[in-house]
Amino acid sequence: MNLTYTITSGYIKCKEEICEIPFALVFYDNGNYRVETFFKDSEFFENHKDGHYFTLIGKTEKNYDIEIIGLAYTLYKTVNQKVEMNCHGHIKLSNNKKDHFDKSETEKSYGDFIWFIEIEGMKTHFGDHTKLDKYRNSGKVKEFLNFDFDHTSCAMLINHPDFRGNYYHLIFSKNPKNDNIIIDFTHHEGYSQLYFNNYLQIRTDLINFLSFVNGSQVFVRRELTGHFFQEGAKDSQIVYHYSRKRLTDFHCDDYIPIDNHHSYSKPIFSDLFIHCFDKYHQLNKQLDFNALVFSLNNSTKTAGLEERYFILITALEKISNNFSKLNNQERQTLIDKDKFDKHIKPRLFEALRPFEAEIKAENPSAYHNLKSKLGGINKSNDDTNQRLYEFLTYAKIPINEAVKHLVEIERHAAVHEGNIGSTEKERIDNYWKLDHVLRDCILNLIGYKSYRKRKMPYFSKEEMQHNEVSK
Repeated sequence: MNLTYTITSGYIKCKEEICEIPFALVFYDNGNYRVETFFKDSEFFENHKDGHYFTLIGKTEKNYDIEIIGLAYTLYKTVNQKVEMNCHGHIKLSNNKKDHFDKSETEKSYGDFIWFIEIEGMKTHFGDHTKLDKYRNSGKVKEFLNFDFDHTSCAMLINHPDFRGNYYHLIFSKNPKNDNIIIDFTHHEGYSQLYFNNYLQIRTDLINFLSFVNGSQVFVRRELTGHFFQEGAKDSQIVYHYSRKRLTDFHCDDYIPIDNHHSYSKPIFSDLFIHCFDKYHQLNKQLDFNALVFSLNNSTKTAGLEERYFILITALEKISNNFSKLNNQERQTLIDKDKFDKHIKPRLFEALRPFEAEIKAENPSAYHNLKSKLGGINKSNDDTNQRLYEFLTYAKIPINEAVKHLVEIERHAAVHEGNIGSTEKERIDNYWKLDHVLRDCILNLIGYKSYRKRKMPYFSKEEMQHNEVSK
């Protein structure tokens, strides 16, 4: 556990009440921040000891402004009002000593810039290289492999009515201090510059989008913002440090193979951020892609195959319901009511009538039950299969025998019987089919055209070409 900050003055706040503190020590351990301090008011603990988060506001020994959000008690000693707290939110550290320049009216109205984001949990090969030239007294040293694939550069297109511009430059690279990924927004010559308040409007979607691409959940570890920064994401005027336990061992699904080879990364990232992220951001408002991404990543962390399948089949039903509500498809009938009532239903009853006596002799109530069911088959309110087919068709999933078996047989057996297959191979194949269908739903809808790494194809090449399920 390392001492990270010493707070020389400040106060603790809960709701509208504050309590001054003489000083505080902030420790860092394996991704988490912890605070030790003393309350000057002995009654403050008693007034706010149950179920509250606290905020610490103060000054560090370097005279930085510090704000710690989401503090919760772990220890309190009545004898001297000593308190220990864990941070479940973030630390905001502001260096206002250098903020001496005059801000333009535009900067005042739009606020700070986002310079860097550090994310944890992402694994990728980089698609762009840095060339290194060496020189000696005799001149330039000739080397064949004098470059290193150490970053991926791409543009990001995002259309938002509140943004000043829509075209941004991103550079992904590795933090040399750990395995985290740095996203660099500082290179904006010929591009728009992203403001921090605009970034906050897309942050949740961006992190979920990266989690989907990564095949495992990613988390924000730092955000560097303000009006000045140091190269290499070392520091900036304002830095947000997020408190959560470090990821030690995690598995990333490679359906989008960003971690397979550097030759894949460049076209994948370019396709994703120029053509796809904006569509993801827009469609997420309607279909809730973020919930589906959470289910996909959560299923890979679950041990049992049946549990994984159940998570995914529930996610498929949920997004299908979202699509149905979006398109007002909770209609009363499958086909036109007048057409069914005047032409189709009479013929169904006519086909049943010759068997009336025979059916009633076997079961007196069966005839009327059958007639009632025939008269009601045009109703669609509770037809889950129909909703699934409509969404899958919208998502350009080929409705072939494998997909029909998923919708009509496998889904019912899993939900009602807890059975996802009769053999181990069949269970594994059914799981991968469902997983791939869900991933393809998102990728098809956001217009992704690059590489996909399938473990179990569920369609032919002809069906793939017809439905634009790429590569």
